Amino acid sequence: MHKLLFYIILFFSLHSNAFSASVYLEGKKEVSLNQENEVTILLNSENQSFNVFDFAISFNEDKFEFAGYNAEKSLIKDFIVKPYSKNGITYFEGIIPNGVSEFYDTKNSKVIDLPLVVLKFNPKKTGETSLTFKKVNIYKNDGLGTLVNPRTSPYNLNIEDKGYAKEHKETAPPKFSRLELIKLSNEDADYMLIFDAIDLESGVSHFKIKRKNEFDIITSPQYISKKIFPQRITLRAYDFADNYAEETISIPSMLKLPYILFGLFVIIIYFIYKRLI
Repeated sequence: MHKLLFYIILFFSLHSNAFSASVYLEGKKEVSLNQENEVTILLNSENQSFNVFDFAISFNEDKFEFAGYNAEKSLIKDFIVKPYSKNGITYFEGIIPNGVSEFYDTKNSKVIDLPLVVLKFNPKKTGETSLTFKKVNIYKNDGLGTLVNPRTSPYNLNIEDKGYAKEHKETAPPKFSRLELIKLSNEDADYMLIFDAIDLESGVSHFKIKRKNEFDIITSPQYISKKIFPQRITLRAYDFADNYAEETISIPSMLKLPYILFGLFVIIIYFIYKRLI
């Protein structure tokens, strides 16, 4: 009886593993200095539908520089957190509405593994190196958001110096896709600035806001405090080629116009009175 139970458990365990998804990285095995290298995150879904993706990928900062992502080639278009790099780890969180289970390559007329995101890494130093997954959370499109931790494998490659001149591509600056100033519900409360941008060539890197004649890096949404007098806020969206788009918005003053006019009237009356006495 115990042996029978053991074999039943073993059977379902193997059956479950057989249908678990796998995620891997694909790119050139040999790359050269001064040439942009694209790495594709591929998902073998085993015919399961997934709609939410949370990734962290580790790389050697001595060997590589993160240079954004290729939005056109990436299956994920809607990002909760767009791809960014910090301390040798590239992070992103994205969704595919209604989920996806397979991808049909019209060019080669066949079903292929899902190209979730195409990341860009610029080689900096020669030698062997690798990219590995630090975190891979994918969620099923089953109405329950079932978490799946798929099988993963690293991406190993060799960076060579083939004497190529450093590439410099002229790219268009990003475009603001969203720029909204939302007044909070309380009377005379502060505002919330919500913004986003798109860049189909090198990808959006970061945003900056001008404060006291200096630009500081910010993220959306941004809390904007009211001042006594109206403000003009300058916002920039940068891409990974260091191009930027700039927008300026006006923030209403803390005081309403009738109060300002009344204050000016009182000041004028005061100065007239002082001159008469």
